[in-house]
Amino acid sequence: ELRARLGASWIDREAYEVFGKHLLGESADATIRPVKATGGFVVHIEGGDPVMLNTRWGTAKRNAIDLITRILNSRDMTVLNPEDAEGKRTVNIEQTQAALDKADEIRQEFEDWIFKDADQRERLVAFYNDHFNTNISSEIDGSYLTLPGKVPDAVIQLRRHQLNAVARGIRRGKVLLDHVVGSGKTFTIV
Repeated sequence: ELRARLGASWIDREAYEVFGKHLLGESADATIRPVKATGGFVVHIEGGDPVMLNTRWGTAKRNAIDLITRILNSRDMTVLNPEDAEGKRTVNIEQTQAALDKADEIRQEFEDWIFKDADQRERLVAFYNDHFNTNISSEIDGSYLTLPGKVPDAVIQLRRHQLNAVARGIRRGKVLLDHVVGSGKTFTIV
C-alpha cells in the first residue's frame, strides 16, 4: 500500500541518482542531494543520452534535468515567452502544457520504476516502516478454530468474518461486534 512519490523525503539519495541514470542513460552522471533545511534537492546531472534529455523526457524549452529539478523541489513549470517591446513577459501556454505533460510522464515513470528492483524495494520499505509507519492494522485469522459444542456445519456454518471476530475476542479479551444486519452477528456472539 506504500506509494512512492518523486520528491518524497523518505526516499534515499541513491534511489534518486539511479533513477536519473534510468531516465537519461548509463552515461549520465547524476548527483541528487537532499537539503534537509529546505526540504528540497540539489540536482546535478551531466552527460546522458541527448534524445532522452531533450526529447523523450524533456521539451523544447525544458530539458529533463530542469524538469526533474522542478519536480523534486515542487517548483512551477510555467514557460514564459521572451520580453515584448514593452518589456512584458507572457506565458507560453503550449510550452507550459508540454512541460506539465512531460513532468507527469516522469512522475509516472518513477512510480512504475521505484519498486521494480527487489533489493531497492526492501531497503526503502524497511526505512519507511522503521521511521514513518505508525499504524499497522492487525489481521486476525480465525480459520483454525474448532468451537467445541457447536452444532454441525450442516446446520450452521460460520462464515470467515464470524470466525475472525471470535478469534479477535479470544485474543484481545474484549471485542466490539458492529456488523451489519444479516451478517450473522448473533451466531458470532453465541
